[in-house]
Amino acid sequence: MTKQPYQGSARQKRRLAQRNPNAQPARTAVKATCLSSGNVYEWSSIRKAADEGGFDYTSLRNALTGKAKGNVHAGHRFEASTPLRQTKPTSNVVKIAEMRNKGMGNVEIAKVLGFTTNTVAVYACHARNLGLTKTLAEVREELAHKNRINFITI
Repeated sequence: MTKQPYQGSARQKRRLAQRNPNAQPARTAVKATCLSSGNVYEWSSIRKAADEGGFDYTSLRNALTGKAKGNVHAGHRFEASTPLRQTKPTSNVVKIAEMRNKGMGNVEIAKVLGFTTNTVAVYACHARNLGLTKTLAEVREELAHKNRINFITI
């Protein structure tokens, strides 16, 4: 007996059937180009590309969103044939991103907003994945630059 690929839950299928046709695509078509042979492969969704192509789903998604260097995974360059769904940050993610960009740590942010440090860490991770936060080195450099300017003007 062969294993059937995952088809989605009944709830997901109902949601797809009721979807607004003008909304963003329910599936992202994927095109992969082999770097060594130049062969081009196409799949109707990221899940199919992962299952049929033998790729890791998360790594494939990272390649499509630009998180992987050069959109490459497992010797293939990936591109989305249809647009990826855009994720919209929640207000808490934006607040935490702004505080992190000011140089505040998770414990300080948790005290100000009344969250646990674990919740702040999760939201900070979301903000980093959405590109809302600067790196720690950038924040430290910015703060050092401000401190130098304040020291000179005093």
